[in-house]
Amino acid sequence: MVGVLATRDYHAIVRGHGTVKIRDRIKELRRVKASELLPHPANWRTHPESQMGALRGLLAEIGFVGAVLVRETPDGLQILDGHARADLAGDALVPCLVLDVTEAEARTIIGTFDPIGAAAEADKQKLGELLAEIETESKAVQALLDGLAAENGIDLFDSSLPPGADGKEFDESCADDVKMTTCPKCGHEFPT
Repeated sequence: MVGVLATRDYHAIVRGHGTVKIRDRIKELRRVKASELLPHPANWRTHPESQMGALRGLLAEIGFVGAVLVRETPDGLQILDGHARADLAGDALVPCLVLDVTEAEARTIIGTFDPIGAAAEADKQKLGELLAEIETESKAVQALLDGLAAENGIDLFDSSLPPGADGKEFDESCADDVKMTTCPKCGHEFPT
């Protein structure tokens, strides 16, 4: 049984017979000009152009769907997570979760936030189904998706036939009326 009991100071998460008290460190959601946010000097992530291009494409196609994590300092709001998004946003307003954390806690967040997410494993079946459904106009986003598929041994262009298919791509009796299109990525021809 899992339940969540919320109070002003913490959330108690109940799993089985034990209770773990987890403090809610989010003070508020605030929209701030990205150019006013301060990068944290301990940020160890660098952002290659391939990543920035994909992020640029996603921001253009979808927009912001996650807040930049920041903490208040005497000099202003300091970024703990979301440096790349803030860099790309320039003077635009970005959603920021303002956290109530110390400098030591901020460094722990910077050192662990991305690696915790990266430690998850892929369900290759679900990932393959998801990737097959995603459509994007951004070449950089498509390259990101193709790389993710390759990393996980997923062939997005698997042309194998479903069980019970007779092997015909189309009824050859109307072949003269069918126009063929060639996939620019894999060279496969298919009727359109």
